[in-house]
Amino acid sequence: MNDNRDSLAAQQAAGLRRFADMIEATPELAPILRTHLQYDALHVSTDALPVFAAFVRAAKAHGASIRKDYSSKFASVEASWGAYAFKLQAMRDEVCQRVVTGTETVTKTVKDPEALAAVPEVEVTEEVEIVEWVCSPILAADTETAVAS
Repeated sequence: MNDNRDSLAAQQAAGLRRFADMIEATPELAPILRTHLQYDALHVSTDALPVFAAFVRAAKAHGASIRKDYSSKFASVEASWGAYAFKLQAMRDEVCQRVVTGTETVTKTVKDPEALAAVPEVEVTEEVEIVEWVCSPILAADTETAVAS
């Protein structure tokens, strides 16, 4: 099994080197590729955190700058080497833990369910969760925790 994995890694690396050679040989393609080519993102659907960690560890070891973003329903980690960047993304709940930090009382005006024909409005008071997403560092060496609301 290791031979197959090593062979696949060698094939992928060789293909990327040929792709890099092509870009160097035809620099007029660089702006087109940067704008239109969809080769720079991969969605991770299961076990995202270990995949993210392995990717970041390897990318850092090879001189990449790392950028993490947990601000939407997706979590992503991007490794960049100069003008080239590659991003892994997953659903935020695959790499972050949703933590309820409290509740707040809010009042809403809603349709009165007892008198829908006349549609009067009444105020309703209810408890609404206040949440934040606590995203632990991908690598153990990271010391900060990213928080996205």
